[in-house]
Amino acid sequence: MPETIKFMSDGMGNGFPFCLSKFDVTSYFDELSEEYRAYDYWTTLSGYNKDAEGAPTDKQIHDSHKLAMKLFWMVSKFNAPTEASKDTEFEYETTYDLSISSSDTSNLPDWQKPHDEPRTRVCISSPSLLLPSVYDYDGSGGVRIWCNLELTRMYKGATTDEANFIGYGVNQYRGDYQGDSTAFYIRGSADAVATAGVQLHSAGREETYSSLVTERATGYVTISGMHFVADCFAYARNYTDYPGTRTVDVSTASAEAMSPLGYSASAEVSSLEFHPKPTN
Repeated sequence: MPETIKFMSDGMGNGFPFCLSKFDVTSYFDELSEEYRAYDYWTTLSGYNKDAEGAPTDKQIHDSHKLAMKLFWMVSKFNAPTEASKDTEFEYETTYDLSISSSDTSNLPDWQKPHDEPRTRVCISSPSLLLPSVYDYDGSGGVRIWCNLELTRMYKGATTDEANFIGYGVNQYRGDYQGDSTAFYIRGSADAVATAGVQLHSAGREETYSSLVTERATGYVTISGMHFVADCFAYARNYTDYPGTRTVDVSTASAEAMSPLGYSASAEVSSLEFHPKPTN
């Protein structure tokens, strides 16, 4: 990895070259039910979460700020092995074995290349373009790593009262129908017969349930020293006398699905990598 060039930035006086969005972890408007509700899970990047007793310590808030700055200025790679395969007995069916392993700043398109090195990030207005989205498709099978990072200030109460400030995080996720996007999203799908996916954010709804064809779980996970809410899901179609298998594990941010007749998919968030600290 190339050496990081030392630089200085005045920014907005908050450690970033832009103002951060704010959200209240205690209440949001749910458009589906048309009611206000609280997030089922939320955590700052330093790990102060909904289950904690009392207010966050100054150190917890300070550490969440340091981690948010590290995520913006130094992130270089998001490692998330994702696979989808189809090896069916039917001759008229196509077969494929798709896999991608990471989203790397070195693979940014030319128009996005200026954001590769930390010193070139002083002029960008949003962290959403720091890491590229990567995908591969073959017919109706596909694998994807989607990165749409947002950095946020989190409040336990009204965002107009700084006494409610609890620390720094990333995206909030209230459900697909709300138009939200997670910070990191990975998905493998084999003809929609077997699908596995994981998404990471700082606040989200309870998505834990089990059915005949689906397993889904929500909880807290730590990735490379940073705390997130993970939503893991696996879907596998059943056939008569041939049940599919589905496994989700929030603690490892992973999911796996296998359906009869040769369909399988898997997704796992393994780590974040960062540029080295400047030595000059």
